Amino acid sequence: MNMRDAKKRLLNNKRVRDAFSKEDVETLKIDIGLQILELRIMHGLTQERLAQLIGTEQPSIARAERGAVMPSITLLYKIATALKTRLIPPRFESVVVNELRYHSIPAPVKNENFNFPQNVLNRASRAVLGNERAENSTNSLALAT
Repeated sequence: MNMRDAKKRLLNNKRVRDAFSKEDVETLKIDIGLQILELRIMHGLTQERLAQLIGTEQPSIARAERGAVMPSITLLYKIATALKTRLIPPRFESVVVNELRYHSIPAPVKNENFNFPQNVLNRASRAVLGNERAENSTNSLALAT
């Protein structure tokens, strides 16, 4: 299945369509635009000068700053480089949640002579799962010794 077919299939699903709200995209464009504007002003640059630094035209910067367009990752990278900062890659919320859930808990230790302290497991469980769920899941986090 190619990307066009996959996109078409996904957009046929009402839940997917509803989750990808136009309002969310507009909010994201405005947020990105405000960040570009803030950085440009912090560096004392005009739209024209920033455009020259990254090899584009001033109207491209103006459209991005007012949230009229969704800037490409390439444009954002060029802006970040020109303004001597880093572009932090966007993250999907579910990926971040999964990383917190699964990577914050220590991996099981498979050493017969090592007992992982229960209080450490309890703290990790509470941090990831919340107090109520952690108390019920501590036994499931017990390590094989």
